[in-house]
Amino acid sequence: MTRKLPAFFFTMFFVLASGFAVSAASVEGTWALVKGDKPDEVHVTFNRSSSRHNTWHIGRDFKTAEFSGLDLSKSGRQDVRFTLKRDAGDITGEGVVLNGSGSGVFSYTPNNSYFAELKRIGFDGVEEKQQWSFALTDVSLAFARGMAERNVPGLDADRLLGFRSVGGDLAFVDDLRAADIRIDSADTLIAFRVHDVTAAFVMNIRRAGFSPTNDQLVAMAVHEVTPEYIAEMKAAGFTGDISNLVAYRVHDVTPAFAKEIRDMGFSVSADKLVALRVHDITPDYIRAMRKEFGDDLTLENIIAATVHDVTPQFVAEIRALGLDPSFEQLIAMAVHDVTPEYIQKLRSKGITTTDVDKLVALAVHGIH
Repeated sequence: MTRKLPAFFFTMFFVLASGFAVSAASVEGTWALVKGDKPDEVHVTFNRSSSRHNTWHIGRDFKTAEFSGLDLSKSGRQDVRFTLKRDAGDITGEGVVLNGSGSGVFSYTPNNSYFAELKRIGFDGVEEKQQWSFALTDVSLAFARGMAERNVPGLDADRLLGFRSVGGDLAFVDDLRAADIRIDSADTLIAFRVHDVTAAFVMNIRRAGFSPTNDQLVAMAVHEVTPEYIAEMKAAGFTGDISNLVAYRVHDVTPAFAKEIRDMGFSVSADKLVALRVHDITPDYIRAMRKEFGDDLTLENIIAATVHDVTPQFVAEIRALGLDPSFEQLIAMAVHDVTPEYIQKLRSKGITTTDVDKLVALAVHGIH
C-alpha cells in the first residue's frame, strides 16, 4: 500500500517556504503548460531568472477552471491571456497554446491589503520575496483565518505556507481532532500531511491494538506499517511493538518470509528476524546449510556463517581437499582466511596436514 503525495508537494514545501530567494515583491518570468493527467487539469511550470543569476522553477497541477480566460477546448494554435486569481495577488499570463500545450510570459503583483489582513489575523513576518509563494499556493484569507481559529501550536506565517504547500486544508485538521488525535505542533501537522497520517490511518492503527506517539505515527506512515501489514504479520506468528514493526518494514521483512522461517521450525525473535534480512539470509540458504550440517544448526550459527562468508560452496571446496571441519572450525577458517587457495599453497610447499586446528594456527602465525 503506497501512501504518497504528488511529488510537487514536497518540492513546493521546501522551496516555496524559503521564498525562492526572489529579490522583489513583484515577479515576472515565463510559463509552460501541458494538459494534466485528469481532463479538468493542467500542469503549469513557472520559471524565473533574476539579474543575480538566481534561477527557480515550480511546476504543479491546477484545475483548468482556475485560469480565467484560458480555453483549451480549441484545437490548433491560439494566442491566450489568462489570470490566476488569488487573495495574495493575481498572476497574469499571455502566450501561445497549440493543441493543449503552450508557453509564454507571466507577471505577479502582490495584493498589499491581503498581507495587511494576514498580519492582523496573526501571521506577520511575511517578507516581500515570499509574497508570490502565498499566491501560487493559494493561501487564502479564509484558510488563514480558519487556521488561526484552530490554534495549532507554533503556527506562524512560514508554517502556514508550508502546510498549505503540502496540500493541507481545514478539513485535515478537523478530522484529526475529531478522532481525538493531539496536534502538538505545526511541524507535526505538516509532517502528518506530508506522510499522509490521516485520521482514518490513526484510527485503524489504534484498532490494531497500538497507541503510537506522533513520532511513531509518522515513522509508521513513512515505512508503510499499515493495519493490513500488521494483520498479516500477526497471522504469520509475529507481533512485537511498534519499533519492531517499523524495523520489519525498513528491512523488508514480509509476512511470507516470516512465515517461512517459522515453518522451518525456528523460534525466532524480532531481532533475529531482522538480522536475517540485514544479512540477506534466505530460506534457500538456510536449507543448504542444514543439508551440510544438519537440522540442529541454530539461527545464531547461520547468521555467523553469513557474516564470515561461509557459503555452501566454501564448505564443498574445503571438503573436496579431504578435510572434514566442524561448523565452529569452518568459522575459524573463514575468520583467519584459511581458504582452499591457502591450503593448496601450503601443500605446494610440502605442508600437507589435514588437521584443521593446525591449519588455522599456521594462518594465525603468518605461515604462508
